[in-house]
Amino acid sequence: MLAGKTQRITLAGNRTASAVDADPFNDAERSTVATRLFEGPGPSTPDLDRPLSVPGYTLIREIGTGGMASIFLAERHADGQHLVLKILPFKAQENPVPFKRFMREYNLLRKLCHPHVARVLERGFASDLAYIAMEYFPAGDLKTRIKQSIDPAAAMYFLRQISLGLEAVHRIDVIHRDLKPANILFRDEQRLAITDFGIAKDTNASGDLTSANSLLGTAYYISPELITRQGLDKRSDLYSLGVILYQMLTGVLPYRGATPYEVFQAHLETPIPSLPSEISRYQSLVNTLLAKDPNDRFQSTAELLDGLDRAA
Repeated sequence: MLAGKTQRITLAGNRTASAVDADPFNDAERSTVATRLFEGPGPSTPDLDRPLSVPGYTLIREIGTGGMASIFLAERHADGQHLVLKILPFKAQENPVPFKRFMREYNLLRKLCHPHVARVLERGFASDLAYIAMEYFPAGDLKTRIKQSIDPAAAMYFLRQISLGLEAVHRIDVIHRDLKPANILFRDEQRLAITDFGIAKDTNASGDLTSANSLLGTAYYISPELITRQGLDKRSDLYSLGVILYQMLTGVLPYRGATPYEVFQAHLETPIPSLPSEISRYQSLVNTLLAKDPNDRFQSTAELLDGLDRAA
């Protein structure tokens, strides 16, 4: 497969340009997305003037943000179990989209029961907030593990687990769209699961809660077809998985830049980088996952898993 080939890409409005010339944004769009695309959506200002409180739980500490929501480590009063609460302060009548997206994440996760996908336990409403209770992952995330260095055997072991989880996600016709190391969490030193389905897309749904001109995902992990707003399918997640694999094997990202737009151009135009000679046996796998053209990639997670079995 010619994974690193230069190609001509059809952009929105049927304009054709070489990938290096492609700029999929106008000035107004550029100003709204430039600050978000390196690390994903940032936190919003809570729509409450008082401390958050969820009946039945004690909020221990805030451990992160997920788009419009705040994420807390919490203790459940009923049994003392530590859980993660994803909390969305909202006024649904004024801005229903964040709430609908929040509930969509719950509806997607509750369909899944898989060891490599985060388990959602319940949802609830309290006054003017909604919450989702999910399992707590005490062993950190893949982003941290990559910084600590991962040997090739462990990288392949983790790749298989992520692929199995992604296969379960794709089986219910869902595209994750934001697969990255920060969204892959560890239950213990060896077992991991995919989480954060806030911008996932149900391919069977009648509509999308993102505008046609918004660009989701994180710049370093985004697929070429998502950048150019071409047809999006499950193979986009496989491209993101290829970036993660390269990063696990080398400790660095395959495509970098000083701005999101430089990163976009690298995804579109820069040839797939070569692995160090001592791990060159994995180059073919990286090339297939990172192919610019989705037709040159693995066509499904099942095909990827078959390839991993043959390479074992």
